[in-house]
Amino acid sequence: MSRLLEVGRTDTVYRDLHLQRALSYFAPLFSDQEYLLLKSEKAEIDHLLRQSRSALESGDWLRVAQLSERIRGRKGALDKKRTLLSLGSEIYEPPDILLDPFSPGLQGFSLAPGQTPEDMRERLIESLALLEREDAGWKDFYAGRRDHFQSLPSPTIESRQSPEEVDPSRMQREALQALEKGNIDQVEGLAKKMLGRDVSHAVGASSSGSANAAKRDLSVPFPPESLPRARSLGFAPMHLAPAVEVGEYFSHVAWHPTFQDHTSGEEEWTHLHGFPEQDNVSPDVTRRLKDVVYLLMHCPFVNSSGVRYLPLLEAEKVLVEEFPEGRGDLPKSKLLSTLGLPRRNGLSRLEIELALLRRGPQTVKDGIGLDPRKFRLVCIPPDVYSRLGAERGWGRQEQWTHFDGYQVLKGGKIRALVGGDVRFGGIFDLCSINRVDGREGVIARFAVVRRERLGYMTK
Repeated sequence: MSRLLEVGRTDTVYRDLHLQRALSYFAPLFSDQEYLLLKSEKAEIDHLLRQSRSALESGDWLRVAQLSERIRGRKGALDKKRTLLSLGSEIYEPPDILLDPFSPGLQGFSLAPGQTPEDMRERLIESLALLEREDAGWKDFYAGRRDHFQSLPSPTIESRQSPEEVDPSRMQREALQALEKGNIDQVEGLAKKMLGRDVSHAVGASSSGSANAAKRDLSVPFPPESLPRARSLGFAPMHLAPAVEVGEYFSHVAWHPTFQDHTSGEEEWTHLHGFPEQDNVSPDVTRRLKDVVYLLMHCPFVNSSGVRYLPLLEAEKVLVEEFPEGRGDLPKSKLLSTLGLPRRNGLSRLEIELALLRRGPQTVKDGIGLDPRKFRLVCIPPDVYSRLGAERGWGRQEQWTHFDGYQVLKGGKIRALVGGDVRFGGIFDLCSINRVDGREGVIARFAVVRRERLGYMTK
C-alpha cells in the first residue's frame, strides 16, 4: 500500500487509480469508520496534552498527574495503530492535487534537496517494477506505466529550464556556497550559465506536451454501448473541432512560466490582456481567444492531474453534462448522487476533487461502462467550455463554472480555476479562487475525457 501511494505521488496522471488500488487493499484491514474513530482519539490526546501544558505552567501538579495517567492509557493504544493512522490519512483524506514532477517549469516544487528529475524517474520505474511482481492482478497496467516512463527522454533540469527562468539571486547563492566549499568547477559553470542566459536555445519536448500529441487520437468515438448509460447520468457526447491557428505559438512560450505572488484569500480576477502580436498566429483568431492563450502560456496552470495545462487544439470527442446555465433551480442529477455531492452549486473545489478521487474511477467503470485506465471524470476543462459554449448559450449568466485546473503561484500554492461569467468575458472568462471557497455563484459541470488529454499515455 505504501508503494502504491508513493507511485501515485509521482505518476500523478494515474494517481486516482493508484489510490483506488491502495484503498481496495486497505479498507478490509482498516475501514474509514475505524480511521475516523482513531483520528478522533488522536485529537482528544492532543487536547489532553494542551491541558497538561496549561496545568504545568500554572503549577497545578495534581492536575498534571491526573492528566498524565489519562494520556498514558490512550497514547499506548494509539501508538500501536500509528502506522494505520498514517496510511489512513493518505487513503481516506488524500491531498486533492499534487504537482507533476516532470512538467515544464514545475520541477522545483516536487524535488527534494539534491534530487534530480532523473533520480525521481528511476525511483518510480523501480517501484512500478516491484508492483508488477507484487500485484499480479494489475501487472499489465504497471508494466504499461513503467514502459512509458522508461521511454521518456532523460528529464534533466538543464534540458527543461529556459534561459528566462534563471533566478539571479538563487544562482548567486549557489555560487557562494560552491565557492565556500572550494568547488571552482561549479562556480565556473554557474557563471557561464548566467553569462549565457540571454542566448536562446532549443528546448526538448515535454512528456506531457507535443511529444504525445503525435501519438494520441482524441477524436475516436466513444463505444456505442456506453452512450445510453452516459445519458442516464446526464452526459451527452460532443465533438470539438480542431483549432490549430495558435498551435505553433505554444512551443515557444510553454517553457517560460511567470509565477505570480500569492494574493489574499479573496477571489482573484485574472484580466486577460497583453498578447503580443506574432507572425505565426493567424489573424482569424479572435482577440479574446488570443488573450486566453497568452494568459495560459505565461502564467503556469495545471490540470487536475497536476500536469502543466495547455489548451488542446486537436479534434476531440468528449462527454459533457448538458443542462442550461441559469440562476434558477439547478437540475438534480444521478451523477451528483453517485459522487456523493449534495448539490451542483455552493461546492468548494476541495469537496469536488476529493469526490472525484474517491468515486470518479468507479463511476466511469460501473456508471458508464468505460475503462478508467483510459477515461477520467473531471470538471469541464476551460478550453472545452470555450469551444462548446457559444452554440450552447453558456457564458451569458452572472455565475462561474468550476473548470478543471489550477493556477500555480509562487511557492507552489494553487488556486482553483473558474470562469464563464458574462461580466468578465463570458465563455472566455478565466479566474481563480481559493480551493475552499464554496460560494453559491459557482456551479459544477462535469466531463469525461480521455486520459491522454491530461498528459501521459499508457499501453
